[in-house]
This record gives sequence, C-alpha cells and structure tokens, in this order.
Amino acid sequence: KFPLQGRIRKQNVRSYDIDNVDMFLCFKPGDIVLAWVLKIAGSSSKDWVLSTSEVEHGVLIAECEQSGEMMIPWNFTTMQCPITKVEEKWKVAKPIEA
Repeated sequence: KFPLQGRIRKQNVRSYDIDNVDMFLCFKPGDIVLAWVLKIAGSSSKDWVLSTSEVEHGVLIAECEQSGEMMIPWNFTTMQCPITKVEEKWKVAKPIEA
C-alpha cells in the first residue's frame, strides 16, 4: 500500500453498467484512489493499469473544487464539502473494515 500514479480505464471503473460510465463523474486529477493493480505495462508508474470495479475501491480523498477543502464521503457516488455543503460526483470507495 503506497501512493502511485496509474490509469483507470472505463471498463475497469465498476463491474456493472460499464457502457454508461462517465469518467468525469468518477475521478478527478489529484484524487487519492484505492484500487487493484491489474497490469504493469512498463517501468513508469504511468504504465500501471488500475481497477476500481469492486465496491470497496474508489476515491478515498478528494478536494472540493470551490473551497479546496477535503471532501467527506456522502454515499457511493457523492462526496460533500464540509464548508460549502456542495455535493460533487465521484466513484466513492467503501473500504471493508478489518
């Protein structure tokens, strides 16, 4: 478990309704995402192919575009800014507690 950069393909965002995935409603640049590493295509971390297809995978930490504050998970598809109360769409992770 360590931070790295990678690519998430549309077909690896979730396991259902793949044709209707809108990447802009799932992730934004700079998000911290919990994901499986599916493939390492080269020596650069940009060559890592990631998957968030399981319910426990998705965005863990995101920044509000308006306030710059860290968003709070609201449900599986929404995070809310604690300052502005603005809700934004994401593919939110639901980590399984040990």
